[in-house]
Amino acid sequence: MKTIIITGTSGALGNILRQYFKEHGYKVIGTVGKSIPRDGEVQINLGVWNSYSNLREVISGKKIHAIIHCAAILKGKGNFRQMHNANVKGTEYILKIVKEINCINFIQISTVGIYGIRALGANRDELTKPLDIESYGITKRLAEKKVLTSEVPYTILRLPLIKYEGDSLIKVPIIKGKSVFIKNRELKIVSTVTPEYISKACGWIVDNGPLNDTFNCASHHQTWRDMVIDHCKHEKIAIPNTKRVSILGAFSMGIVIGPIAAFGQHTPSDKLKKAICP
Repeated sequence: MKTIIITGTSGALGNILRQYFKEHGYKVIGTVGKSIPRDGEVQINLGVWNSYSNLREVISGKKIHAIIHCAAILKGKGNFRQMHNANVKGTEYILKIVKEINCINFIQISTVGIYGIRALGANRDELTKPLDIESYGITKRLAEKKVLTSEVPYTILRLPLIKYEGDSLIKVPIIKGKSVFIKNRELKIVSTVTPEYISKACGWIVDNGPLNDTFNCASHHQTWRDMVIDHCKHEKIAIPNTKRVSILGAFSMGIVIGPIAAFGQHTPSDKLKKAICP
């Protein structure tokens, strides 16, 4: 039985990956923050190196086949300093462990948010240059730099909106009764990814080895309207207001969701599809 580490297994995506790899015969060592550890999980504070002592003790002498780094502080859950400590320092400390145990397969879960407002629009690829305005995207971009300069065998997966599993970017505006459809802008393409696709992509990389490259990771490319309707149908969320609003009105939905709804966020994954077969 091969052993892997998945950070952030108390989060939605980390928990899904934990379950996926356990079902596929792996022994999973997970890390959690404030949550009570379950079987095989260790509690750490991402930005405090001393808190990693329990994890280092658990993995001492074990061969770790791969490490998947999901843990991060998301938008709205901390100020910039807290985000930097967790997302940048946390990545630095995980990479330190990678080197300590000589792990040769590290997967960094990142975000298309690293492009900043340049993520908006069509056909944004891995070479799109960042234009930073938002703390989460900035700290995740800095975390990527830590990976690229670490000299560890790596794969970076940049995720767009996660479709299903109650993604708050879609769910919150609807719960608050805000319109989610934009006048004359409904045909803009938005890239999404399902937890199942992420799991299979990570599974392929864990089984076949690191790609030593950065990839946009998307499984669906739909119009904003089709994506919202499909998401809400799957999550059994009623759309209370389908009245179309102006682009300015869209921004009332929030600094992230409004611009995506108005201008689209299309990040094709052709590069990833050519590299793996999830």
